[in-house]
Amino acid sequence: GFGMVIPQLLGCGMPVIVTTNTAGEDIIENGYNGFIVPIRDPDAIADKITYLYENRPELEKMKVNAEATSKMGFTWDDYGRRYVENLENLIA
Repeated sequence: GFGMVIPQLLGCGMPVIVTTNTAGEDIIENGYNGFIVPIRDPDAIADKITYLYENRPELEKMKVNAEATSKMGFTWDDYGRRYVENLENLIA
């Protein structure tokens, strides 16, 4: 499944760090709106957090990109439309 927390965080303007074991790769563009790191690699996560802390201009860009991404098919309205479409397809 796809954790809704990823688009929810993007909607709050938060760059997201995900592992390759999530569906995050479907929405996260590495270095654009977050980072994709290997599983079971806490050092990789720490490196990305440190990078954002030490590179505030890049963090600000990624925050804008994160929020923009959330508006590209991941709003609650988008979810509702897809849900209704699925129900209509089941009925048909």
